[in-house]
Amino acid sequence: MLRFRSAWWVALLLSGVGVAAARAVPTATQIHAAFTAMDTTGNTALNVDEWDRASFALFRAADKNDDLRLDFSEFAALEGIAPDQLDAQTKQALATKFNYLDSNQDGYLTADEYCGADIEPSPPAFPPTCSGDFKNADTNQDGGLDLGEYLTLHAQGGAVV
Repeated sequence: MLRFRSAWWVALLLSGVGVAAARAVPTATQIHAAFTAMDTTGNTALNVDEWDRASFALFRAADKNDDLRLDFSEFAALEGIAPDQLDAQTKQALATKFNYLDSNQDGYLTADEYCGADIEPSPPAFPPTCSGDFKNADTNQDGGLDLGEYLTLHAQGGAVV
């Protein structure tokens, strides 16, 4: 569920709707609109460059102090959860994920760490992020995500964008 909210948030940012609407569960029409917003080539499929651009836009939107890295509170917001609204179990799960992604253990996530550049494949507890999600969702291995593959990824809660 955490990753689904991230997907919805970046889709809203890219489509220009706004961050406030990110707290709601998206309708099929809204998901389709987000897909269309990410499909900058207009070919009804997302390529890895479009996916990565959307992933980086999400990362940059969460980086409130523009230092090109996320602290835990920025990461929690990226995952769609206000740090002060975390129950103990969710906070522990989020901290575990954050610490796993923080490959150099400096307490911050760079875009490369967030997207899993140094840690693929992801352990079973965490779906892969960014390009890893793209590769997993591309079920016919044609190098692009059609709307059906994108909707399936959303339904499974694994989408980053």
